[in-house]
Amino acid sequence: MSFLTPQWAIAAGAVAVPLVVLLYFLKLRRRVVEVSSTLLWRRAVEDLRANAPFQRLRRNILLFLQLLAVAAGVMALGQPQVRGGGSAGGRVVILLDRSASMSAGDAGGGRTRLEEAKRAALGVIEAMRDAGWGFFDAGPGADEAMVIAFDESAEIVQGFTSDKGRLRASVEGIEGTDCVSRLGPAVELARARAPRASVEGEGVDAGAVPLTFHVVSDGRVEDGGRVEPGAGDEVYYHRVGEAGTGNLGVVAVRGERSLAEPEKVAVFYSVQSTYAEGVSADVVVSVDGEARGRRVVEFDGASGGPVEKSGVFEWSSRLPVRVEVRVEKRGGEPEALTRDDSGWVSVGASRGLRVALVTRGSYFLPEGLGALPQVSGPVVISPEAFEAELKDGRAGGYDVVVLDGWVPSWEGEAGRLPPGRYLVFNEVPNRVSADGGAARVAGGGAVLVDRGTAGRSSMVRWSRDHRVLRGLDLDAVTIFETRVVEVPRGSTARVLAESTRGPALVELSSGGTRALVVPFDVAASDWPVDVSFVGFLSYAVDYLGGGGSGGLGRTVRTGETLMDRLPGGAAEVRVSGPGGSLVEWGVSGEGALAVGPMRRAGLYEVSWRGPAGEGDEEAGGRASRVYAANVVSAAESSVGAAEELALSTRGVPSAGGGSGDGVARRLWPLFLVFVLVVLMVEWWVYNRKVHL
Repeated sequence: MSFLTPQWAIAAGAVAVPLVVLLYFLKLRRRVVEVSSTLLWRRAVEDLRANAPFQRLRRNILLFLQLLAVAAGVMALGQPQVRGGGSAGGRVVILLDRSASMSAGDAGGGRTRLEEAKRAALGVIEAMRDAGWGFFDAGPGADEAMVIAFDESAEIVQGFTSDKGRLRASVEGIEGTDCVSRLGPAVELARARAPRASVEGEGVDAGAVPLTFHVVSDGRVEDGGRVEPGAGDEVYYHRVGEAGTGNLGVVAVRGERSLAEPEKVAVFYSVQSTYAEGVSADVVVSVDGEARGRRVVEFDGASGGPVEKSGVFEWSSRLPVRVEVRVEKRGGEPEALTRDDSGWVSVGASRGLRVALVTRGSYFLPEGLGALPQVSGPVVISPEAFEAELKDGRAGGYDVVVLDGWVPSWEGEAGRLPPGRYLVFNEVPNRVSADGGAARVAGGGAVLVDRGTAGRSSMVRWSRDHRVLRGLDLDAVTIFETRVVEVPRGSTARVLAESTRGPALVELSSGGTRALVVPFDVAASDWPVDVSFVGFLSYAVDYLGGGGSGGLGRTVRTGETLMDRLPGGAAEVRVSGPGGSLVEWGVSGEGALAVGPMRRAGLYEVSWRGPAGEGDEEAGGRASRVYAANVVSAAESSVGAAEELALSTRGVPSAGGGSGDGVARRLWPLFLVFVLVVLMVEWWVYNRKVHL
């Protein structure tokens, strides 16, 4: 049993109990009356002794009853509640974590955390009140519950219902994923589906009804500090898993080819340990299923936080390769979590990057791109020709598209970038008006606001640690005609460089689209004659050119949607994933492919009948591409269960994982009823004594 306001109970008890006892110490003020009998002398002597200060009290039933009533009243003032006896409200939302860390097998009895989480969720369901059950709680009707499974995203597996059979079946049917854990989408989804309250008799909308959230998780959520439940909502945290569980995991992996020697392949990795004691492990790299290298890594104890070790494997191959980096613990108990022990990359065949320059006429850009060793000659085309290639799917063959003073239309929306990799000059893509883009911004869109042109400006700051600006000095760059842009609140756009008039280089990333935007015209600046210009072009093309020489392999994080463009005429598209699963998939008439979200880590192969793009593999009359999906999350690999669920405004302590734990029943109404009963008994006893 716990108390919501124990301080008031302590204060009231400290005053009321001594006061009642003190009243029995006080002497009675009696009238002196002469009587003609000695029968009352003995009773009078007893009264004098009992009412004298600091004398031992006689056993008195009235004092006992009054102290009992005061104690019950003090308990009611502390608002006691117990867990496990029933639901705290009529609308219960069970949020069940199904992320990668929930597959850890440290829940006891050989069970995984997800299995234990299901048991805890079933306990909450069993504790719900049926119609007409319960006393002094949420009302005469049955409690209703909703079940939401969450990881990177959230999914309603059962809407509000009082049918416990349907609720149990929905919980039992939840399967784990290899995604990270984010609580915010689940809470927002529940609030959006909550019934609306109204002012009785007036029909005025009073907002969503209060909800009782039961978060069944190990507490390893990435966005807990940004989650804010409603003002009237209650939140209970059912912790599953052990706080001291250690783990090894691959938290970063990247593959690329050398710019100077494209036949050389390099795979970079980072491995993390959260074991409190030192541990040693092997890092093994396998190429196309065969072990290529092994390295012993020693980790110190992670008492001060996770310990991370990084390294690189290199070898020569001109062929496309599929690479797995795996960490294997040496000795001791086996790992509780194995889902993050591997990371995959797919590196394309050795070739130059295919770059298209879409322009109506430029001197500096063709010269600069043509000087890059990783580019196999830029293809210079007009905007109209590129629009035609977009429609028939041929644009998917470019690794990077450079747009000069023009942005295509996509899905009927002018100025919106299609899936692909873009370097944009002298234009503002994905633009919205200052007040008209609220919906897209609220949805996490990578959008910008175009404020028009202005006068002279110069560079004042830039992200020196970003890959496209590392080692570059932009102090000498002057812009004679500036394009003023603004990143609206809520946009996912990232400012990489700023001039005296605002953002001068912005990165946009959304789904299958990534772009670097230079909003001003480089011809209206002295940047092309500065040594940093060619360096920026080289870094930018290399950064954007996934799958080409020196570029990154086709990689997504689990939980994201794989978005790409297939060559025109692609048909009978099939997607095969980890475990040999095979799915027929459709593409749009323009070759746009969207698969996901990718819930399992591993390699995915997309194959089709039709023409192959440059760098695609061909076999048996089908072309194919390989993509890698990885967990790569330091937070998800830190599997020690959190003692407290940290939200934006408060921390929610663990209610444990047992059946029904955390379901609070208010007891203070019962204590008040008990007070009334005791006072009635005390009055009856008092009157009996007076009459006798």
